[in-house]
Amino acid sequence: MAQELWEMDMEMGEESSPVPEGTYDLQCIAFESGQTKSGRNCFNAQYIIVGDLPDGVVNPRPIYEMFSLPQVSDPEKTKNFLMLNLKRALKAMDVPWESTGFNPVDCVNQECSVLVKQDEYTNEEGVTTIKNVIEWPRLPQDFNKAA
Repeated sequence: MAQELWEMDMEMGEESSPVPEGTYDLQCIAFESGQTKSGRNCFNAQYIIVGDLPDGVVNPRPIYEMFSLPQVSDPEKTKNFLMLNLKRALKAMDVPWESTGFNPVDCVNQECSVLVKQDEYTNEEGVTTIKNVIEWPRLPQDFNKAA
């Protein structure tokens, strides 16, 4: 018995691709707590490009970012670096925080305009691909502790 042909647009289903380096408007679509492979607490974020795309980019790849959180046993320099990276992202997305923390839910749907770069990524199978990474703007020198 022959199967019926299901009619559909088989031209659809194009793979996503990284965007060239440049400044893009991003929207945070997910910001959730998790753990790294080594067991560190972290936040996993996902961003999509909103607005204009460069010529030739039809389906931009989402940008994933993991914000590792400091542990008690970390050296002070490591703690400072990890918190600084998180604060840069929160500031760029205009997410408020207090001296004791912030609400991750406030990150979802926030938009920001940031520099996006390309970086090589090699997965566990040894396959290398190009991914986009965000370069968060530096905080002003006189920036206060709480937003």
